[in-house]
Amino acid sequence: MALENLSAFDGWAKLIKMLENEKVRYAGYAGMKLVLAMGAAIAVGIVALILILVLLVPIGGLGVLSILVGQVAGLTWNVFTITLAIVAGCIFLLVFLYGMSLISVPLIVFFPAYSMHFFAARYPLLANLLYPPPPPLAPSGPLDSEPIG
Repeated sequence: MALENLSAFDGWAKLIKMLENEKVRYAGYAGMKLVLAMGAAIAVGIVALILILVLLVPIGGLGVLSILVGQVAGLTWNVFTITLAIVAGCIFLLVFLYGMSLISVPLIVFFPAYSMHFFAARYPLLANLLYPPPPPLAPSGPLDSEPIG
């Protein structure tokens, strides 16, 4: 749509026309995206569990240590300690979300790129943008006849 300045309806009409010519390949593309999405979800879930365990051991240890030291010091659950526990939990959540966002970057980049490369093989304007012709070579003759050094 952007490459030809088409409206949404015109873009869909063009896509449906392209789809009618290669039904099996588009079905394979949709199936592969589904399989890849499920695999990615499972992989990210496993990595998220590992990340939680990696973060929970040191942070949980500090939390248990803080609770035990607080009990020995005579602290009870009041507004200050509850607020402190909530802030610590929010910091843990922020560190976890930051780690998950770093882990998810390859997937966030892969899926749109997979779509663009699939459609580039069927759409010449997109193929020209993804695979531009190589730049012309510079003249191979010597620029200066004197040796360097």
